[in-house]
Amino acid sequence: MEAEIHLSLQLNSYFKEHGYYTAGAGKIYHYTQVDTTGWDAYFPSKTQPMPQEYLPEKRPLNMPQFKYMYKMFDWGSIDIADNQTADYKSVNFIKDQLSQKHEKPFFLACGIYRPHVPWYVPQKYFDLFPLDSIQLPLTKPNDLNDISDFAKNEIIERGGNYHSHVLAAEQEKKAIQGYLASMAYADAMFGNLIKALKESVYAENTIVVLWSDHGWQLGEKKHWRKFALWENVNKSMLMIKSPKIKINLPDGSAKGNANSLVSLIDIYPTLVELGGLPPRKNLDGKSLVPILKNTETFDNRAIITTYDYGSYSVRYEDWHYIQYIDGSKELYDLNKDPQEWTNLNKDPSYQDTIKMMATYIPENPVDLPLQSLIALQEHHIAPIQSKEHYESEERKEWMKRFENN
Repeated sequence: MEAEIHLSLQLNSYFKEHGYYTAGAGKIYHYTQVDTTGWDAYFPSKTQPMPQEYLPEKRPLNMPQFKYMYKMFDWGSIDIADNQTADYKSVNFIKDQLSQKHEKPFFLACGIYRPHVPWYVPQKYFDLFPLDSIQLPLTKPNDLNDISDFAKNEIIERGGNYHSHVLAAEQEKKAIQGYLASMAYADAMFGNLIKALKESVYAENTIVVLWSDHGWQLGEKKHWRKFALWENVNKSMLMIKSPKIKINLPDGSAKGNANSLVSLIDIYPTLVELGGLPPRKNLDGKSLVPILKNTETFDNRAIITTYDYGSYSVRYEDWHYIQYIDGSKELYDLNKDPQEWTNLNKDPSYQDTIKMMATYIPENPVDLPLQSLIALQEHHIAPIQSKEHYESEERKEWMKRFENN
């Protein structure tokens, strides 16, 4: 049997193995957890993947610190120009790559940090969203009545119940303003990069992929940040623009929104096919080339997301099913209930749907490593390593720290 031998499973490494020049910048990896083998160049360096962020001397700017709070959970304008920000410097590095003459085909990756917290961006981006124009997210009284204690205690109140502290500090609108300002700043950085591509000699033969790693909650279900399995956290942005490729996309990518559910793990096999590389046999994702040819193409499959150990989300057609490690469940019909206000889990009419959706849940998930790659800090919730760890006294003791916060 022929074996596949690769330097790394990383996407960039696979392209490098097949003759591509690879260069990256910014937050593609989580801080210092970098695959150093797959890059010809990286900014600022392979061991420091993120440029130094500007942080105000006196912090927090708006959100009062509370016990076990992630200290970067803050927002406010900073008195610096765009070209002094970290993301601008990352974009500038990739722009420089586009201005050079390349003998090899290239794989370039630019990780724009915002809108990750802290939402510190120049004042002009806050000015785009006057405070009196900010609309709070749609919510429903008693929305939490039909979800489990696990969802309330381990998801909503994670790390000290951020929502209650945002309300107590009267920061709801300011926080949303900070989020929107950071989004606008990220858009400006991306626009800066695309402008450089359009002005380069590579404008007509470069595939562009833009995506975000997750969504966000701004008080829906009394929850802030990510760390959840509801739709507005799972749902992320993915855009792919391809030029004409004679072998597999002779007309270039079609315009418009896709008609099918897709996953971020589909990016890898899609780029492998578009790049004409040998297909990988050990990828879980599916190439999106058929959808890029015709956005009306319908691939009737389920998309799975996991959070921590043993808790899963399944999206299939208009259904969204969540199953937590303790066995509790949620089912939503997103066509009728896009805000996920009505959990259908206990409705007798939907038990067959629940059984069908549950068939996509892995029966034997792999236990997580016993030690984290980075040291746990005070604000962290220790990852669930296994079912036994979830039920252990050790973890119960750890979780007590977040009670009554």
